[in-house]
Amino acid sequence: RAGVAKGTIYLNFKDKQALFEELIRSTLGAHIARLEAVRLESGQRMRDTVEAIFLPMIEAARAGRLGELMRLMIAESGRFPHLAEFYYREVLARAMSAIRRLAREAIREGELAGEQLVRFPQIIGAPVVVTLLWTTLFDKFAPLDSRGLLQAYLDLVFGPPAPKEHPKRTRRPGSRRIES
Repeated sequence: RAGVAKGTIYLNFKDKQALFEELIRSTLGAHIARLEAVRLESGQRMRDTVEAIFLPMIEAARAGRLGELMRLMIAESGRFPHLAEFYYREVLARAMSAIRRLAREAIREGELAGEQLVRFPQIIGAPVVVTLLWTTLFDKFAPLDSRGLLQAYLDLVFGPPAPKEHPKRTRRPGSRRIES
């Protein structure tokens, strides 16, 4: 399919397992590193942090590369059980640890009321998974507004976004307010 001889790919990779591992690192490594590096500063909201990290992941899911990786994981993990272990260790365990830490910080700051996200950090990835599945299976019939999905999801988990501060408007002297 790629237009290269069957063995050519192994000039750069020891074997198929090494190829898959590098594909995972190159596709998700930067997203996971960003998530691990985040610390909630005083006044910073976890909601905004999750949005900033997950929006590029959702865009990658829509573009296809992340979806292709997930299809590959599902198809090949039975034949390559070490691949599933690698994905868990290098992606999922690291992401869940970072989400737990951020959730604890958000609880301390009063943004989250309960421990649900600490107990089940997997749920934070739901918009990415839904986007992957929907884009792969149903997008040609009914395109998904992935950004809108993420916003609705964040509203459900964290509550509506904080209102943006606008400078106070002052009425000009002599102007009247019109009531409707």
